[in-house]
Amino acid sequence: MEITLREWQRQKFDEALNALKTKKTLLLNATTGAGKTLFTLMLGKALHKKILFLTRTHSEFEAVRREAERLGLKVAYLFGKNSVCPYATDDVKPEDIECRECSLRDKIKDLSGLRPSQILQLSKDASDYCPYHSLRALISKADVIVASYMYFFNPFLRRKIICGSPDCVKPEELLVIVDEAHNLISADEWFSKKIGKKSVSNALKELEMVEANTNNDLTDAKRFLGELGRFLENITDEGGCRELPLYPKPSDEALLQIHRASLSYLNMVKGPIKRSYLRSIYDFFNTEGEMFNCNGRLTVVPSNTLEMIKSSFNFADMRVLMSGTLPNLGLEGYRISVEVRLGRAEYYYCNSVNSRVKYRRANAEKYAEIIRKVYNDSSSSVLVFFPSYDFKSEVKKCLNGLPTLEESKRVAHEEILELMKGGKYAVLLVMRAKESEGVEFRDENNRNLFSDMILAGLPYPDITDALVRRRIRKLSEETNRSEEEVAHELTLITIKQTIGRAFRDPNDYVKVYLCDSRYKEYFSDLGLTEKEIKLFV
Repeated sequence: MEITLREWQRQKFDEALNALKTKKTLLLNATTGAGKTLFTLMLGKALHKKILFLTRTHSEFEAVRREAERLGLKVAYLFGKNSVCPYATDDVKPEDIECRECSLRDKIKDLSGLRPSQILQLSKDASDYCPYHSLRALISKADVIVASYMYFFNPFLRRKIICGSPDCVKPEELLVIVDEAHNLISADEWFSKKIGKKSVSNALKELEMVEANTNNDLTDAKRFLGELGRFLENITDEGGCRELPLYPKPSDEALLQIHRASLSYLNMVKGPIKRSYLRSIYDFFNTEGEMFNCNGRLTVVPSNTLEMIKSSFNFADMRVLMSGTLPNLGLEGYRISVEVRLGRAEYYYCNSVNSRVKYRRANAEKYAEIIRKVYNDSSSSVLVFFPSYDFKSEVKKCLNGLPTLEESKRVAHEEILELMKGGKYAVLLVMRAKESEGVEFRDENNRNLFSDMILAGLPYPDITDALVRRRIRKLSEETNRSEEEVAHELTLITIKQTIGRAFRDPNDYVKVYLCDSRYKEYFSDLGLTEKEIKLFV
């Protein structure tokens, strides 16, 4: 297949190739929709490297497949065990799945040629093969392995791909591409661990079962879990995360008893799914870090998440971090920045509303009126992005009678696209969520399935949340900038990523509504002047 490159791709290719050969790390900042995926895959092909392409969500796998196949590259996918195991339910974690006790473990089926969505659909009904190990069997034959971030940044999962055995990839053979690398600023979420009332209650039940079937002394473990349960009953579960300097801590003996009891309990469980709340409690208190109360659940965040990310890059010979909004992460490398103008936006500014948390309930009806008016005047569907799920729910209550679609765990991106092809909807989405970056709302002819986009609120970090404040503080320290500068940058990244859903082709034309009085502070950052923006009334 003949591939026509854009001017920037031709101009920057040799520069990027040389950067990887010498500096080993390329920091590619190029406008959303500019063609970064194709560009970086071409780099890997020219370098004769095995490519590990990392995305935030499974929804983004399809775009990588499409570009890789244009280059004649063989693609393999790695989904988490819990996503493709036919025995797994929604609440099962990868570590709960014990493959050695599964009758499907060694039954392999050739899944090459299937699209990611087809693999996910077929896997839940698999009865004569193991989807997970069938996918792993394709790694050694693939030129490109597409996986989510944690398959590289989590040491346990990384060993499934990168190791010294013949069916794994060796670090010196590997080029790692981190797509949408601005998400690295949220690495503290990936490594955090949580336990709540349900965890403790179920752990106590497991402890009783172990006590009834063994001679183990579990006195200290029972005493600690009782104390922990009472503590959780009395902490607040209202809104966001708060620092928690005082909380029950297990003695060394109690933690050892919990660990032994978890092993005994897991030996009692039959079948491929072996879930243990005792194990979750042990892992939680065996993690060093800062403690928070997040909506009534204890949350521990390792203190050195950025260092954990940086050290991971030692397991690949070459690295590319790319984004349309690549922030300053304190990482060394050769930076290439590209600004590509794609399509045309007509901007509207809604200065009569504000989405600050204290104003949201009062302004929900006003936002609903804006959405309704834009929808009535639009030629096709309208994408509406909110700064949070709570605010989306609040505004949705006021949208009675308006045809709406919204993202959820049960609705795949492909399903949303099919519905949009057949009708006109207000598509309710959340900024920073799975439908807000790395995915496209386009038809088979590469045309947008929507005519208008509303940013229903400003995605400013919730600085009342202690975990958000911690993230901003850590980035401030790492990059020698003020916390105000970091917060402004995080907001701008989200705005640009959201608007980027509209532009993939020079012929794109979309009306964009910036609905919050505070957007005026970001006009210059977006390359806009007040003369270019129409006031929406």
